[in-house]
Formats: sequence, structure tokens, C-alpha cells
Amino acid sequence: MPRSAILEGVVDRVLPPAEIAHELERLSKQTSIFRLTILPEGLEAENVETLITDFTAGPDEDLKSIIQLLRRATGVDFSHYKVTTIRRRIIRRTLLYKLDSLREYADYLRQHLEEAALLYDDLLINVTSFFRDAETMDYIQKVLLPQLLRDKSAQDPIRIWVPACSTGQEAYSIAMLLLEVLGERALSRTIQLFATDLSESAVAKARLGSYTRER
Repeated sequence: MPRSAILEGVVDRVLPPAEIAHELERLSKQTSIFRLTILPEGLEAENVETLITDFTAGPDEDLKSIIQLLRRATGVDFSHYKVTTIRRRIIRRTLLYKLDSLREYADYLRQHLEEAALLYDDLLINVTSFFRDAETMDYIQKVLLPQLLRDKSAQDPIRIWVPACSTGQEAYSIAMLLLEVLGERALSRTIQLFATDLSESAVAKARLGSYTRER
């Protein structure tokens, strides 16, 4: 199990047992802040929003600096991203490095170029699953795909683009739906399905097309 988690890239620290105990002790002293890093998106109550703001309180320039550093390192502009989400992710990173403010984290970013890629991956919320949103998938299968096929001749290629594909489950789901709708006709049709995502690590997993039963 630990090796699988490490290979999946979902582990922040790999430590021997004694150091894990020390890390847990440190985190236990910051329970109110630590809880903010594991709350599902969109569930912040007003007091939680206030707590996030208080923890990352500092001049707007500090947050802007982090976003600018991220843009220079990744080429992606997060200036219009939800501020609460950015702050939540920064809280998680500051806990890892024992930092106390946005300014300290901005300084850390300047000194550790590899951190920009880690924050970038944290900000890209790769939430996905097979046949996610059953109502939408049902519409795609029963309405959208049949309409798409009606508008094309048998010689026309079928091209579908799945943006923000994350680790690929939704793209593969649409491919399976398309094959079901086509039936035996799939053998004689040219099908091209494109899937893109800002996260290179997510796309790499999508290319592999290997998933556990749970995912």
C-alpha cells in the first residue's frame, strides 16, 4: 500500500516511523489549519473562509508575487482562479515546510524552483471518475452522440475533444459510450478522440490507461 501511494504521487513526505511520529505531533498542534486542507471544495462555511483569510493574511503583493512566480515557472496565469482555493493550497504547502505566512512562502518559491511545479499540481484539481455525472453521460449517449452521427456520413471521421481530461477516466467513458452507440459500425469508422489537460502528470496517467477498481 505505501509503495502504491508513493507511485501514484499522492504522498507529500516519505519518512521513517520515528520521523512520522514527530510530523504527526507537529500537525496535531495546528488542527484548525490542517482541517482546512482536507475539506471538500465548496464546503467552506463563513467562519472557515475567515480562518483561511486570517492564516494567509498579508499584503496583496505577497499573493500576487506567488501567482507571478507560478506564471513564470509554468506559463499558466492563476490570477483569475478562486482566491480561496489558492489560499487553501498554499496552507497545505506552508504546513509541509513549516512556514507561517504568504511572504515566507513566496520567498521559499523564489529559492526552490521545483516548488512551483508542486504548487501547480496542487492547484490543478484532478477530480474525475468513470461515467462521472450520470445524467450528463446519459444525455451524451442518448442524445448528443446519435445527433453527431446523424450529421456525418459513413466516410466522415468522428472527432471528439475532451478538455480538462484529468487522468483520463471521462475521456475513456465517452469512448466506451461512442462504441456502444456505434455497435458494429465502429469497425468501419475512423474515430479520433483527443484529451487534453494542463497537468502533465495527469495526462501521463491518462496515456497509460491503467486504473484500479476504485478509480
